Amino acid sequence: MKKDVFHRVVLVLQLVLLAAILYVLVDISGKLDVRSQAKPLQKFEPRNVQLDVSDNPVIGDSSALVELVVFSDFQCPHCYTLYQQIEKLKEKYIETGILKLVFMNYPLKSHVKANFFAKISEYAFMEGKFGQVYSRLYEQAAEIDQQNYLEYFADIIEDTMSLTDYINQPSMEVAEDLKRAASINVKGTPVFIVNGTLYLGTRTDQEFFDIIEKAVSETESMCND
Repeated sequence: MKKDVFHRVVLVLQLVLLAAILYVLVDISGKLDVRSQAKPLQKFEPRNVQLDVSDNPVIGDSSALVELVVFSDFQCPHCYTLYQQIEKLKEKYIETGILKLVFMNYPLKSHVKANFFAKISEYAFMEGKFGQVYSRLYEQAAEIDQQNYLEYFADIIEDTMSLTDYINQPSMEVAEDLKRAASINVKGTPVFIVNGTLYLGTRTDQEFFDIIEKAVSETESMCND
């Protein structure tokens, strides 16, 4: 009798331990950043486009002559690579007023938090806090979710109740970005446009830097003529 009780206790403890291990594994997998699992993305030939971005978020001097428009998804691994590349040029070109970054949301349906993140960024833009929220979304996308997002943005956005209300309804601003993307046949991310020339797909750091530096050089040359 005692042996039966002992075996039952051991079995229960084993089941509890197994359940705990499974819970931890599921919790960790849910927090894994899909960006770390990215595969190389095909590059496409650049093409010229015309796009009105006059009412979109701008980082940098709005009068800068070199314009970098980015269609991005905060959960996209390749978009994160582009974000990091832009950050490396920030001091040299954006903070000196040479380059301005114009942001367009393009949340992919395959990324479960993408539309949620896009709404947060749009609300932040309306509140004049886009730059701060933009960086935090990229840097902490793996940790932020629909249960804890206020912990990450309460120090930036004062009216968190209005933010929650905005998140819980369709966003006309995100829909407008998607509509504009469709107008120039954008169907994926990342896409960036430099002074009217559209590039789809990731580039190496050096390739991206060369594209920007060429645009800067051409713009300066035109201004000096």
